[in-house]
Amino acid sequence: MYRTKIIVATEKFRSTVFIATGAIALIYFTHFILSFFNLGLVSLFSTSNIGIGFSLFVLIFASLNFIIDFDNIEKAQNSMLDKSFELYLAFGLMVTFIWVYMEILRLLAKLNERR
Repeated sequence: MYRTKIIVATEKFRSTVFIATGAIALIYFTHFILSFFNLGLVSLFSTSNIGIGFSLFVLIFASLNFIIDFDNIEKAQNSMLDKSFELYLAFGLMVTFIWVYMEILRLLAKLNERR
């Protein structure tokens, strides 16, 4: 979708994805802290419809981070940035790939538990 320019990484798109990613990180961090006290956001991480919907929401925004990564790589290539910058771009792409992979596994585990 990025290559065919169906989804373009505009500044509004970037800010929306960054805000959503930050909100997801805040939810995960809050759940992590609350789990020390045997509390937590149980409905978001359960196998209920809310939990599966949350996993789909996270998976969508994790996948949209690929658009930003590809746009950053294209901009770096067009502006002839230093070769050492490639490491940061590759690391960002790898983190996004691992995040999407983990979310797919989490969603499949929730769907499997429902059976």
